[in-house]
Amino acid sequence: MKLKFSTLLFLCNCTFSHGLIELGRFGTVAENAYEDADLKDVDNTSFIESDDLPDGTVKSKMKKFENKLKKNGHLRADARSGRVSYMNPDVPILPGKGHGNRLLWSVHAGEIEPVGDEQRNLGSSSNSGHSPPNHNNAALASVKSWMTANQEDLDVDVTNELFADGSARVVSHGNGNTIQLFAQRTFKGLRVPGSHAVTTVKKGNLIGVGIQKWATIPGDFSIEPKITKEEAAQALADHAGHALDEGETCKPELVVLTLANGKNHNGRGKGTGKGKGQSRGGGKGLFNRNLRESASSSTSRRTVGAGYKPVLVWQVCPKLLGQTQEMLKGYVRADNRSGKVYRFADEVDYFNAMGDVYPKTNDGTPPDGVLQDGWPMPYMAIGDEITTTGGNYLSDTANGVKYEGPYLRMADDCGTASLDTANGLDWGGSAGTDCDTPGFGGDGNTHSSRSGFYELNKIMEIARSHLPTNNWLQQKLPSNMNINSTCNAFWNGVSVNFYLSSSTCG
Repeated sequence: MKLKFSTLLFLCNCTFSHGLIELGRFGTVAENAYEDADLKDVDNTSFIESDDLPDGTVKSKMKKFENKLKKNGHLRADARSGRVSYMNPDVPILPGKGHGNRLLWSVHAGEIEPVGDEQRNLGSSSNSGHSPPNHNNAALASVKSWMTANQEDLDVDVTNELFADGSARVVSHGNGNTIQLFAQRTFKGLRVPGSHAVTTVKKGNLIGVGIQKWATIPGDFSIEPKITKEEAAQALADHAGHALDEGETCKPELVVLTLANGKNHNGRGKGTGKGKGQSRGGGKGLFNRNLRESASSSTSRRTVGAGYKPVLVWQVCPKLLGQTQEMLKGYVRADNRSGKVYRFADEVDYFNAMGDVYPKTNDGTPPDGVLQDGWPMPYMAIGDEITTTGGNYLSDTANGVKYEGPYLRMADDCGTASLDTANGLDWGGSAGTDCDTPGFGGDGNTHSSRSGFYELNKIMEIARSHLPTNNWLQQKLPSNMNINSTCNAFWNGVSVNFYLSSSTCG
């Protein structure tokens, strides 16, 4: 079928455009979702093996630590922080059957007495002499002891910024055979979101230590806000374009946010955030290349480290007028009175109905004439729900979903479309035209039905926004696809109709 949906614009006297961007929150209080470029880019970094680091202070520090641990080549550095990002020490810290582990549980003094090893590690006492009464407590104490003893080499202030009361979580598997620990970083009592340490203990040996997004925070960094939490909530509401309502979905909290330092390290300058949708950073450089690539190119010319910067922000979750199931959260700068928004997002994880569509035509001309992957299926009936304009819905399962909703019903001459959903609905896509399908979703899961359902719903949505009291626009429109005839799409007073493709039609 030759698609050309612009022929149906007589449905309303209006214009519209296509932006090839994420559509998931359009039409909701979260449609102005935003992430600042410096916050988005903080995830773009290289993790460089110690042997591949450029010569300098960072490499010397890493090699010295490896020699101390007798683990040459087992350290990996975060290019932004210049610190250890991951290491495999494989050292005994609890009694177990790990390599070289000869530690025993002490029956007195709460200490682990290693046999044939100079290291002493804090553990838990046990009258049995064989196993601790609590694996989690023993692991927490032992990991904290090991990291504190090595904090100078890790270049991490373990004493003051890790293991604050209630900030660590420990999970034990297989009766203590594997123990995993997460330790949230704090600074002067404030959380540092995204900055943390993770460790794994296997058979009593510390086999993995990871340190994430560890910015250098100066000792004189002020945690005194220049704006109130109420002013931060108002700044977020102004950004969202919706008035504040009563209540909130989380307690306002001052936190230290870790940002990219603004350097793109490729000569292209700093990326900028966009007013709507996700921010776009500049090109690729030292901080977002793969390990070997960064080591062989940019790292030889750049200084590793100083790639993070801290900023004091309010984390607020206000309720806005028009809010339904959304749970909004944002970061607003607190160390000055700019009211700068670093992030605004709906925290609800929705299921999404999607499919591959041609936005306007299938003539092969970019951007709107080529197939787009994973576009939302708006206003589609899924069980008792109707998807949003961005294809979002909340139910986890539904059977027999069709290309149908309150405003549109597709009838495809190629066959019937039907798809069951569990944890999301993806109609997929395929090559070809006319009656070609992805091989699932029924014979009616064609390019024509997917693209027609998306495009017609969007056109009618625009029409309803211009004519909200028009009764006809509230009714369900039949759309017949892949009619076995030629030339041309038409309206018969009841339905819109589209033919199979034909070489005889211009």
